[in-house]
Amino acid sequence: MNKSGIRNLGRLLRTDAKKEGFGKAAYGFLSNVPEYKYASVVMIYLSLDKEAPTGEIIKAVLADGKKVCVPVTEGQRITPCEFSFKEELVKGNFGVMEPKTRKTVSEDEIDICVI
Repeated sequence: MNKSGIRNLGRLLRTDAKKEGFGKAAYGFLSNVPEYKYASVVMIYLSLDKEAPTGEIIKAVLADGKKVCVPVTEGQRITPCEFSFKEELVKGNFGVMEPKTRKTVSEDEIDICVI
């Protein structure tokens, strides 16, 4: 498949991801990863409109009693910061929403990263 075909396939998959049930299916997959059972900290991105939605996955991970962190950009550096839906969000670099209050999480604490 050529580059154009791969891009078109990616667009279709992202469109399908926005359909109802994607979050449950993605969480179902994640929760069956053996390392997830023992994970304490999960890093997940806050999705943009054209990306696969991550809100439902984040809610499920938090409901499991795990800490969630999200990437926050500071210049050229990405810093993992703790996240729950209680924080106020602000638009960061590249239009990505980020927690206004930043509680840094050490990279050594992250057990799983969902990208």
